[in-house]
Amino acid sequence: CWLIKPLAQERLSPKEFRKKLSSTSDALLLDVRTPTEINKGYLKGAVFMDFYDSTFKQQVNNLDKDKSIFVYCAIGGRSWDAAKLMAEMGFKKVYDLKGGIIVWKIKNYDYVKLKSDSARQGMKQADFEKMIAGRPLTFVDFYAPWCAPCKIMVPALERIEKDMKDTALIVKINADEN
Repeated sequence: CWLIKPLAQERLSPKEFRKKLSSTSDALLLDVRTPTEINKGYLKGAVFMDFYDSTFKQQVNNLDKDKSIFVYCAIGGRSWDAAKLMAEMGFKKVYDLKGGIIVWKIKNYDYVKLKSDSARQGMKQADFEKMIAGRPLTFVDFYAPWCAPCKIMVPALERIEKDMKDTALIVKINADEN
């Protein structure tokens, strides 16, 4: 007979996350994004702990492991990693927001909007077309400042930009804002 230990972490859709969060009396809402990302808006009542901060694990260790922890980030990658880490650290109930605050906003669920939240404004198509007009070759890099693969691409893009400066234009567009 095998004893199967139930998972301490669970990934929930925005609808499930919102419902469970509102119906859980001992809930702690944890935002694991960077301060720059938080300045674009956050879920009301959230506690902020930057997953990339070197003291993240120490900060999390100070939380009550018996509470229900609801964790989110921008798109769901970091929060899932945080949820797994917390489960390994002995937290009993950790719920991750699938798709992060980006999907939360798309669903038009309530969140604290700040003046610096430009995610809904974006770039106008006319501005984009003007930027690339007259260029035979344009490489558009849609990136996010918090995205690890995006950061890895920077040296390659800089090399391409240097090698092809007379023939190609490289445009960097923050996907969170546009």
